[in-house]
Amino acid sequence: ITSSGSDASVLAIDVRPWAEVWVNDRKVGYTPIVRQIPPGKYKIGLKNPSMNYQKTYPITVKKGKKVKIADVIAPPKQ
Repeated sequence: ITSSGSDASVLAIDVRPWAEVWVNDRKVGYTPIVRQIPPGKYKIGLKNPSMNYQKTYPITVKKGKKVKIADVIAPPKQ
């Protein structure tokens, strides 16, 4: 996911301790992650299978704006 120029939009995701990051069902890396992203609608998936964590965020990225997602994963209940 890349975009160039001063109108670039940014997606910043910080999930602790970590999560896989999926953009429109494509794995793009692990948190924390900061990427330039073209404006548009996206489905952001966050997964940490070892901690039984999975969340999906539908987002709309606007030109020149930053979208931030932050979360802390609680340990699974015993």
